Amino acid sequence: LQKPMALKLVASQISQQLAHWYAGAAGQKLLQETEATISPWFSDLVGYYAVELSYFESGRRWSGASRVRSHFLAAPSRVDGGRVVCDFAALPFDTESVDLVVAHHAFEFAEHPHALLREIQRVLIPGGRCVIIAFNPAGRYGVTKFFKSRLAVPWGGNFFSSMRVRDWLSVLDFEVDQMHYCAPPWFQLEGSQSRFGWLPVACRRYAPFSGALFAMSGIKRVLRPIVEDALPDYPPSLLKAKIAQPTT
Repeated sequence: LQKPMALKLVASQISQQLAHWYAGAAGQKLLQETEATISPWFSDLVGYYAVELSYFESGRRWSGASRVRSHFLAAPSRVDGGRVVCDFAALPFDTESVDLVVAHHAFEFAEHPHALLREIQRVLIPGGRCVIIAFNPAGRYGVTKFFKSRLAVPWGGNFFSSMRVRDWLSVLDFEVDQMHYCAPPWFQLEGSQSRFGWLPVACRRYAPFSGALFAMSGIKRVLRPIVEDALPDYPPSLLKAKIAQPTT
């Protein structure tokens, strides 16, 4: 992976600039649409711990629609509302201890996105859910990125395609069960008072891949090794062949 120019900025600068960008009207509407998109994904989620990985405090708890007991915001620098300050490539959580991880624009500015995803896979319990929210390189902001300063946030980050992220998840045995593109072109024009309110509807129907960002959900699937001692005593014919023991 090529190291993005935005990584020359320290984490606190990325946090401040990303929070400032999202404080605008377009950013607030984007947050609203993202929340409406992913909240139904958590309606049947039950657990103890949910962690949001983000550079800034969005003012929303993405897992609020779930029945997870404790929610934490983890950031690489101290931000308002954050409880954990850590490196995303070395999460300070026990292995298989978290029920839900939401990565909100964490991959665009990660120095080692593969290491970040491996850490998410490590801390999630078997059957745990990972949700990735990231800018779409084929969307409006992906096109805008080429006309902005490479050191500006969010334009200086790496915008990875949804297909690439899906491949990363499959390598780590995640099963992608939800995928949605948010904020199609002209989504700010949507409304009864706009003469062009039909444009966002048409984009959602005929060009969904043109959304400003995408949200993807993956379930961690873990295959446990079956050892001979754990098998029942019947039928005897099935136990004659030796079963290979795990090496680790």
